[in-house]
Amino acid sequence: MAKSFKEIGKKAEALIEQGKEADQKVQSCQARVASSNSRVAAARRQLAAASETDEEGNPAGNVEQARAQLSMAENQLAASQRALSQARGVANRVRAQKNDHVQEIERHNRVERSNLEKLRRLKTGAFSVDSAALTEGMAQRLNEAENARAALLRSMGIEATPDHVAVGGEGNTDSEWRGGGFSQIDTRGETQSYQGGDGAGGLTSKGIRTPLGGGLGTILNRIFNGDAKDSATKDTEFQNVPSMGKTVYTDVNQLSDDLYNYTEDYVENAAKYNQPLRLHSTTPEVEHFRDLINSHQVGKDSVYIRKASLADIGSKFSALPIEELVGRCYQFEGIMSVAKYEGVESIAKADLWARGDATFEIHVPEGTQGLDLTQVGFFKQGMFDSPFCYIESVTKKEGTNSPHFVVRMLSAGDKLNRANDFDSLQKYMDSQYKMTLDASIEKLDVDTVKSAIGGVEAIIREYPDVGAFLKSGITSDSGVMSCTGSTLSFNPNYFGDDRRLHSTCKDMSRRGFWVANASTSSIGIHEAAHGVEWAIIQANPRYTTEAQRVTAWNNCTEASLIVKTACANVQNTEYGFRKTRTELVRSISAYALENDSETMAEAFADVYANGVNAKPLSKEIKRITNILMNKYKGGIGYVDIFRSTVD
Repeated sequence: MAKSFKEIGKKAEALIEQGKEADQKVQSCQARVASSNSRVAAARRQLAAASETDEEGNPAGNVEQARAQLSMAENQLAASQRALSQARGVANRVRAQKNDHVQEIERHNRVERSNLEKLRRLKTGAFSVDSAALTEGMAQRLNEAENARAALLRSMGIEATPDHVAVGGEGNTDSEWRGGGFSQIDTRGETQSYQGGDGAGGLTSKGIRTPLGGGLGTILNRIFNGDAKDSATKDTEFQNVPSMGKTVYTDVNQLSDDLYNYTEDYVENAAKYNQPLRLHSTTPEVEHFRDLINSHQVGKDSVYIRKASLADIGSKFSALPIEELVGRCYQFEGIMSVAKYEGVESIAKADLWARGDATFEIHVPEGTQGLDLTQVGFFKQGMFDSPFCYIESVTKKEGTNSPHFVVRMLSAGDKLNRANDFDSLQKYMDSQYKMTLDASIEKLDVDTVKSAIGGVEAIIREYPDVGAFLKSGITSDSGVMSCTGSTLSFNPNYFGDDRRLHSTCKDMSRRGFWVANASTSSIGIHEAAHGVEWAIIQANPRYTTEAQRVTAWNNCTEASLIVKTACANVQNTEYGFRKTRTELVRSISAYALENDSETMAEAFADVYANGVNAKPLSKEIKRITNILMNKYKGGIGYVDIFRSTVD
């Protein structure tokens, strides 16, 4: 909840403006879809006319050209339909945010009207000197919030009139809440209601939400609330949790009552939530809290610190020497709590606190599911549901016996993290990608397969088309892992033996045959990058037949364009000056020299495994790939791919 009425109004204005922009975008996309439908219909008529034959069986027109035009029109229609779907998604999210903000204002106003009435009653007591000014200011701000509520409702096409309270007077004005009733209005296609109905104005453990500030808020809490505290988990019937998207909380009053109560209960009773999960069980309360966490996403690339025992990484790895842990992926069981990273000092403090246990420096990419309350004074922590993590490095600080882990969070909150056997993994892949796993995969090590899939999903998050093309997963003795665009193949000689695959990654990196810091996850990245190449071919309107696309795939046509352009750009920098193309490619890995397709895939693996320390050519290949994909989808002109921005 916003901490002042002014912020309530600002948020309402911002949401109304976002809604206008989203609606305009939807209308624009609808027009493009209608236009594309017309072009497809016209192209079909042209193809039908061209396909008509004379008495000798010869076509009346150029059938191949007509088919190409139809294919191009269908591609344009598909692109416009995707754009419309995305625009509608944005509009729906904005509408949901409006919905939530109106409900927050209604709850807030119930509480404030109650506070207002109590302040007016204080005119006969110790605060009589100040109460007139206080009540007048509160009434004015309350009316401003009412205006914001009504404006939000009207922006959703719902007739609403603000229910103002009288400003000034002798305190006998009726201030009972008459507005609202919003919980009964269907604004999302289904009836939504906030917990508590007409009685939701009762105070929560956060106490009176008042803009008065200072000691008065505390005094009013003590006078009118006592030490009463709502139970977070009394009810076992839970409503659907709306998606909050990328959210940054800076004040406790921004939290909904539901989120506040459950988070507070978790902080005080963490075992109540984690013990069932670590026994592979659950409760309705645990699942509701997980839903609350997973309805949020980290708003930006973030770094956190966690002090814990080696049990964090699981019994499978905790007994291994620390030098054997680098490059491993582990599944955290339960809800992971983390603190805010504040530079080297926070690491030193965590190492000191660990006293022989371990500290984890956890890097979390933007968009990862999780609840960040590190800037909220009462909590000062973040929470992630069953995160799947990759160990980048392990060191021991001088003078301590505490291992310090640098960890990258691959995913959190999704069902891949909860897939602990073949059946659950199969269900996840089927529901997420309509992808079928061959029964032979059941014999593989499920965590090792998940590590590779975690890499694949990192690519899919950036290039969703790759996920749409995946159809099956099989085992094969060819290579370590492979991707044909539609099929992922796992070699059982490696994926059935985690230690062998880990040893292979270390050895191949040491010899320079694979990228530095290669891992099971970077192998998944490499193979999914081949899927990116296939997605680029599919997006290029120049290829009008499947045969042309297959030829482009076999000839590495798109990968060659990307690598050639990236090399030329890097050669125009101080780093690349006088370096040959072979030298630049070899700097990534020896395997990158195989062909341009492998160069592109190794570049993606390098960027994933080494981040800012990846080779300049790898970074430029990834940049050019993004530009080319946008070009083929109508976003950026072809000439832009030749403009270097390499440092």
